[in-house]
Amino acid sequence: MWDLGWRQIAAIDAALAAGAIDQRGWHEAMAGLLRVPYLTAKTPWEQSGKSGSEQDWARTRKVVTEAIDRGGTFLDVGCANGYLMECVAIWAQEKGLDVEPHGVDIVPEFVELARTRLPGWAERIHHGNALTWRPPRRYDFVRTGLEYVPARRQRDFVTRLLKDVRDRLIIGPYTVDKGDDRVEEELRAWGFELKRRIEAPHEDPGGVRKLLWVDQSWWWRSHSRAMARPSGTKSVDGSRNSAAASARGIHSPETISSGWWVIGPSHVVSYTKLWQRTGGWSKVKRYRKVSGAPVMPSSSASSRRAPSAGSSPASTTPPTPASRRPGNTSLSGLRRWT
Repeated sequence: MWDLGWRQIAAIDAALAAGAIDQRGWHEAMAGLLRVPYLTAKTPWEQSGKSGSEQDWARTRKVVTEAIDRGGTFLDVGCANGYLMECVAIWAQEKGLDVEPHGVDIVPEFVELARTRLPGWAERIHHGNALTWRPPRRYDFVRTGLEYVPARRQRDFVTRLLKDVRDRLIIGPYTVDKGDDRVEEELRAWGFELKRRIEAPHEDPGGVRKLLWVDQSWWWRSHSRAMARPSGTKSVDGSRNSAAASARGIHSPETISSGWWVIGPSHVVSYTKLWQRTGGWSKVKRYRKVSGAPVMPSSSASSRRAPSAGSSPASTTPPTPASRRPGNTSLSGLRRWT
């Protein structure tokens, strides 16, 4: 075991398995292991869980930026005092990339500490359990550790985070014995496709540090296949293409085929753009297949208002057909979803 608190962690896991505590109790117990050592630590990297020197911190954490290949937003799940957020922004800048860091942590004292350390970023640092937290936006890059949730919820955890990622979900860095590929095997068994894996030497010759990532393109491909199935059949994540799936944030069109789609009162996109650019089904408030030419939005005030969450596409007045050909995406009066 590479975690120095493995005995305490094993006891907490056993208590959860035996039913002595529930999932909330598991999180509270895990937070209890970290609260005192983090809050009493003298250096910012120790407050983020890394002992040793600042050079040790950089050697073991800078690998995260290997998964960041362009500018954008970065969310650190389990951000503690925000030091990794701070360092990723600096390390990315060294690569010529402009990264805007954000963070979320389940321990309120850590969130308060991070906001105190980084007052200019206070609004970007959130308190919540990433399994249930509703982020205010989607992020280009999200970093997390699977150990942040009970083992039986790790698949749900990865699925949940992928819905909030615009580009890439980064897992790690974490330390295992050399040759231990259980994390990769579990991810593949759950149906996730690894984009890349990085291994870095550990100071102990028997160990290795790993960083993995899954790209958002995988999520879209897998869910496009699932949503194309008839209503009532199971999708990739086990939900059904029905009201239950919609309640989980998976809004399935009745049919999936090539053509034009209307998203909201003033967005028209092609089928390809729908899957690649919409920003997740949880963001899609309305969708309607257009047969033939694309459509123009109605000029009425009611058509310009965003539909309510419970409204039905069938309850609205169809917009006026456009005179443009279906293949032209530059439609006058329409905003393209890009």
